[in-house]
Amino acid sequence: KHNLCDLIYQGKNIREIITWGPMDVGFISGGSGIAGMSNLSREYLVYIIKNLAELDAIADVIIVDTGAGISEAVLEFLVASEEILVVTTPEPTSITDAYSLLKAVNRKKEFERNNKAIKVITNRVEGPEDGKEIYDKISIVVSKFLNIQLDYLGYIPYDKRLGNAVLE
Repeated sequence: KHNLCDLIYQGKNIREIITWGPMDVGFISGGSGIAGMSNLSREYLVYIIKNLAELDAIADVIIVDTGAGISEAVLEFLVASEEILVVTTPEPTSITDAYSLLKAVNRKKEFERNNKAIKVITNRVEGPEDGKEIYDKISIVVSKFLNIQLDYLGYIPYDKRLGNAVLE
């Protein structure tokens, strides 16, 4: 019913734009496909982040899915987060993107690497060994060149039925 545009442009408060689902899971839509949401000014980003902080009183966990890519919005959310989950796949471009994201956030003066838990999830892998191998490669490079400690959260196996489900 509502999304972040209502928070930014319509004067709604953060609690008013929550859609409640089963087991009291709340969801706030970013406004998929809404022009301007991907190019918000820093002022609006800070406004959103401050409003999300209000959710601490009613939420056990807050997950912000920033999607792929490195934008100022993504970096602001990462800097503001206590924990960062980086999802990568076995494709070289995905691994490079994961490293580039961490490199970009590491360059932000507000980033405090010692106060962050950064965890890696490997997606669309053939098995646990493949997932761990990808994590190990990323972890070694990130540790050496960025001085950031990563933790391995786990893997999501490849399932060819997923593509079929999306098409349906």
